[in-house]
Amino acid sequence: MENDLFKLTLVVVIGVSVMASEMYKQYLRAKRRQPACDGQSHLNTTSVDSQLKTELMAQNQALKARIEVLERLVTEDSYELKQQFKHL
Repeated sequence: MENDLFKLTLVVVIGVSVMASEMYKQYLRAKRRQPACDGQSHLNTTSVDSQLKTELMAQNQALKARIEVLERLVTEDSYELKQQFKHL
């Protein structure tokens, strides 16, 4: 009788500890997915987003300028095209 009670207690303790560890893992995953909600980190995120947007806009403008040059090179005559490639 005492041996059966020990086995049952052991099974319950192991089951509860496994469930608790899985719940904790799920909590950590959910916490990692959500951004922090305090005011300071929100301000930092906004400034980072603004900087990123500015950098992306500058990069976009540079790419547009390169595309215009390439389009001009492709549409020009063969002789001028070779000359322009030499200068690049």
